[in-house]
Amino acid sequence: MKKVLEIADKLVDEAEILFMEDKASSLTVEDSKLRDIMGTIQSGYALRVIKDGKIGNAYTRNLIDREELVKNALSSLIGEVKADYSFPEPAKTKEFSQFSKETEELTYADLQDKCDGPTNYFDGKVAGQVNCYSGMEVRVRKIMNTHGVDHEEKSTTFYTVPALVYPGTHTFIWNMFQTVSPQSLTEAELQDQLDLYTRSLPEVEIGSGKMKVMLMPGAFTYMEWRLGAGANGKSFYDKSSPLVNKVGEKIVSDKITITNDPHDLEWLGACAFDDEGVPTRKLDIIKDGVLKTCFVDLDYANKLNMEPTGTGFRETMWGDDGVSIPVAPNLKHIRIQPGKESFKELLGMMDEGVIAFNMIGAHSGNLLNGDFSLGLNPGFYVKNGEIVGRVKDGMIAGNIYEQLSNVLGVEDRAHDKNGIPHPCILFDDVAVSAK
Repeated sequence: MKKVLEIADKLVDEAEILFMEDKASSLTVEDSKLRDIMGTIQSGYALRVIKDGKIGNAYTRNLIDREELVKNALSSLIGEVKADYSFPEPAKTKEFSQFSKETEELTYADLQDKCDGPTNYFDGKVAGQVNCYSGMEVRVRKIMNTHGVDHEEKSTTFYTVPALVYPGTHTFIWNMFQTVSPQSLTEAELQDQLDLYTRSLPEVEIGSGKMKVMLMPGAFTYMEWRLGAGANGKSFYDKSSPLVNKVGEKIVSDKITITNDPHDLEWLGACAFDDEGVPTRKLDIIKDGVLKTCFVDLDYANKLNMEPTGTGFRETMWGDDGVSIPVAPNLKHIRIQPGKESFKELLGMMDEGVIAFNMIGAHSGNLLNGDFSLGLNPGFYVKNGEIVGRVKDGMIAGNIYEQLSNVLGVEDRAHDKNGIPHPCILFDDVAVSAK
């Protein structure tokens, strides 16, 4: 990487190179039988150069030909893409680690053992089939630039995901357990999952209309995409966001506080710098219902005359390969502050309504405007504070900003369902429809 910068430095005003490597192993158990084993290694280098106020990009999977990589970046300058900003100067980053040697050394036999615990516990207790997914990932990220920035971090992820399938369907509920180092699931955690599954086994038909809806963490992830689109610095600059000119105003219920916290070590994914080498920091997006800021990368920080927020990443809402995707503003560490009610108390507040465990059709509707029309997959019907069955062919629709202004309660703890921790949130007057 240093050699690449030395070559580029002679030809351009500034240069930056990012290295990303992912090593992963995974194991799948379906119907309590081993179904699949997979191992992947993915790595690459992304080079950005700035010359005469223009930016060029190139990437490669290896550094066999460093001169060619620089040449390709120079060739892309023909696109005349403006860069009225500079790559960052060296700055102190927060020191922490989310790395485990034990995770890095896990074998497939170890992953099988981690699946055996849940599948053995659920054996004979579940009407449908039991699936389990276990795996590990080791990620290395390093960035250098010609100003002297030189950051590197290495992290590990271990996960076990038991899934309970409803009979005769492809629908299931799951729990995602992710940790830095290998852990075994407790009986209490598995029993909670089994209890929810058992209560939601009967399939019920419901009517359509406005009713209370509780979004569980896996379902709220799709609402988060809409919030991310609205608070994105690009949307502010384009004036296409409904939140433009509303910084400092109350836009949702005062029960809602949303931050981006890359230093939160309670959950996975913490990082000390973004994919541009900017130090990360905790950022309030919405505090007590009030919009505090948008989030930006270096480009949009300059265009909006803002300080960089450490949220420039090579990633989309559907994932990343680390190097081929351009840098853009991205909330990778969004957090919803837990509230005061327990899950049981939120359930007791529902005279009639549905719980959205997960959704389908997440990309439908106008994401930027906050609109949604999503299928429940699955959804649970609640009557007088009790889950009485699983909703057949149910959907919810509305606007996330309107719904976040009509919040009845926020759970007092967060859960990790889609890799991002959120509490359950109970809304009033949500449009529910069923066939």
